[in-house]
Amino acid sequence: MILKSKYLVLLFATIFFLLLGIQVYFMYKTYQVKEREIYRTVHQGLTSYTDKLEEVTGVKKDDTDDLLQKLFISYHNKEISKKDFLDYFEKNRKNTQAPLSNYVDSRFKKEGYKIAAKIEYYSIVFIPDSTRLIDKPIVLYETKNKVENPGISSSGKWITSSSVTSLENSTIKKDNSFLIKSKTDFEILNIKSIIFKELILLFTCCIILLISVLML
Repeated sequence: MILKSKYLVLLFATIFFLLLGIQVYFMYKTYQVKEREIYRTVHQGLTSYTDKLEEVTGVKKDDTDDLLQKLFISYHNKEISKKDFLDYFEKNRKNTQAPLSNYVDSRFKKEGYKIAAKIEYYSIVFIPDSTRLIDKPIVLYETKNKVENPGISSSGKWITSSSVTSLENSTIKKDNSFLIKSKTDFEILNIKSIIFKELILLFTCCIILLISVLML
């Protein structure tokens, strides 16, 4: 009788812990799926304007491209110091931070998402001689909320160029081409609380089921 009771207890414990493991795994996978779903929604909602941030912040894209090209050339030709070069980007980051933050906050205000975003140049190369203009990433745009652990990242690269042409024979005297690589990071700072609120009913049902099994 005692042996039979021990067997039943062991069987029950095995079934309970097996069920517990399944429930924990199920809740974990559900959390991951929901997290990816939310980040995908945010990414789709924000990607449409990340390439047009000059418009969002009130600056014309053509003017910005021309200014950056001139800035790259001046720095490469040592016409300006490294400090002046970096100060331009720092000033730009500060000037655009408020409008960018307001745009991001208003975009997902209804959902209650607290979003941090950052766009940076991580490589600027003068193509003709492969000179690297920067040795560490430069932040171009950043929200007031800081990105700590990016939930999603995307990268891009493009070439900006200009040339100096000889007036005598119309030949190109100098080609000023730069390869720029950028990275965009997004993070939903309150992602855990958002998911918990959306899945609280499911988690509650799982807990009730486990308690019911325990009370059998």
